[in-house]
Amino acid sequence: MSTSWKIKTILSDKTGKSLIDSGSGIGATVVRSPRGALVPVRFKQGETLRMIDLLGDPDPAYPDLFEALEYNKRYPLYVSAPSKGGRFGGAYVTPTGIKTLKGGLAAMPVLGAKTLTIFEALGVGDGTTVAFGKTIGETTRYKALSFKVYVNGVALAGQSASGTTTETLSSTPSTVTGTLIKATGVLSTTFTTAPVAGAVVEVGYDMDVSDCYGVFVSAAPQKDFLGVRQTFDATTKQFTLTLSVADEFGTFNDKKTYVYSLEDSALDGFGKKISDEVIFAKDDYLQFLFVGKATTYTDDAAVVSLGGGSRGQVITGSDLASAWGQFASSRKYPISLGFDNSADPAIPPAFVALRQGDQAYTKFLCATPNTDETTTLAATIATSDKGIRFYYNYGKVSNSYNNRGDAWTSLIGEVAGNLADNIVNFFGGLAVSWTNENGVGGQLVSGRVLEMAFDPDQANLKSLEKARYNVIVMDPSNGVMILSERTSQTVISDYAWASYTDALEYIIQNVINNVLPAQIDKLNDEDHRSSVKRQCEAIIRPMTVRPRNVIFDFQVKCDAENNDDAALDAEEFHLAIAVKVTRKSRTIVLTFINTPQGLDFKAVFV
Repeated sequence: MSTSWKIKTILSDKTGKSLIDSGSGIGATVVRSPRGALVPVRFKQGETLRMIDLLGDPDPAYPDLFEALEYNKRYPLYVSAPSKGGRFGGAYVTPTGIKTLKGGLAAMPVLGAKTLTIFEALGVGDGTTVAFGKTIGETTRYKALSFKVYVNGVALAGQSASGTTTETLSSTPSTVTGTLIKATGVLSTTFTTAPVAGAVVEVGYDMDVSDCYGVFVSAAPQKDFLGVRQTFDATTKQFTLTLSVADEFGTFNDKKTYVYSLEDSALDGFGKKISDEVIFAKDDYLQFLFVGKATTYTDDAAVVSLGGGSRGQVITGSDLASAWGQFASSRKYPISLGFDNSADPAIPPAFVALRQGDQAYTKFLCATPNTDETTTLAATIATSDKGIRFYYNYGKVSNSYNNRGDAWTSLIGEVAGNLADNIVNFFGGLAVSWTNENGVGGQLVSGRVLEMAFDPDQANLKSLEKARYNVIVMDPSNGVMILSERTSQTVISDYAWASYTDALEYIIQNVINNVLPAQIDKLNDEDHRSSVKRQCEAIIRPMTVRPRNVIFDFQVKCDAENNDDAALDAEEFHLAIAVKVTRKSRTIVLTFINTPQGLDFKAVFV
């Protein structure tokens, strides 16, 4: 029987809830490294070997790598590895096989380009030397009248070349002259004024690749460590490429195999596209520049090294800060925290800018310079932001990755790992300081720290905490341990402490991200207010339950009283949340009483 029209059903769903984000633990860092790309690369938790492949071997000269690896043992991590004036290494594919590029590329070439501009090093300025020369590598593919001299990656102004068998370089104004014998590739240049000490001097010129099938280019500007060899199936027109990686002794070891085709419509046996555009898109190691379709090919008998790559000049704090700017979008980079091991003064302002933008609730951890307590206290912290924290002291960590020696580092990656544990498991509400409880606290338990650089006395510990430094020490009973959890906020309030800040920001972030957007342009009536109130309570209530009771009490108000006629006429929706955090024991008071015989203890404790 069908339902009678006289029966009316009213459904009222009071179970609406928001999806609560407890914090992913995904981190971000910018490193100084011998390899790696500026654009952040995401490493899944525990991708140690991949990280070493892409960023280089941990080394005392590159302490940032130790901290990135340490954090990645516990959580996923985005890593940006900026370089300055570096060159991309490469190798070009001809019908007779792969050939090493003799010079590096300043940027990824344009698809289909028939000409490459490559750069070869002439030397480094010392403030005295004016003559620089060499024999260029690509004599047979050199394009006439194309060579110019570059200093620190910038071409000197007004250069022009003339001549046929021997080309002559001049400049207006006169800064450099030179000659290039085309048959031999012998190049000579003379500066009017010697390049300053440390200036990188290069020659750049165009080479013809119009008869090539394509060019392999390293994924980042770095010293060459990749090798390639491939075979060609003339029937299917498919290449099988083997990528090799050189170890620290220069021996190539096979790493990865690619099957690809230069035909746009090429498919493998499973119907999957295998065109070069698809196969090399966002590859960790290689990019491929298509020039022309393949017809014949002589298989490579041995590994061919990519050539011309270099890391460039030493990067500055400005370069690091610029790299951090890439993390501005929280949608693109949904990170819980970021940490810096450089201790460069350009970094805290970069973190402030991120916090003032889309990463408003992301936590940022800063290392401080490896100086003694007196010097550190004299260099006051200029930043005041509840989401930014500073950590003092360095540890010597054992190098378990290679035999290049142990390294002094700020331990900031391991500190960040402890903070991530707190964010993921306890809403950020426990103190990442002193001993660990329920797996969260200030103890750094990796076992990698051999010694600490400094051992502040109690007076300095007190002064450092007051100055908003969180000190790390080697405690004889508890091992390596953080002794405070100050934020960089100067005003003393709950937001001066990291655990209170993080718990409160956890609530705010979840409410504004997961509750309030659903109310925009919706009715401001009793049902909607009740739904919002219920969802907010669902976010906060678990924070009151032991052992995660980081909130002592709370109240949510969203009713007709605060959404009165004035609010309705203004078309505003009002929500108010009041919370009380569960207090920490910041100081301990011990009363020890020695009593005479016969005295009742009840009288003692009155």
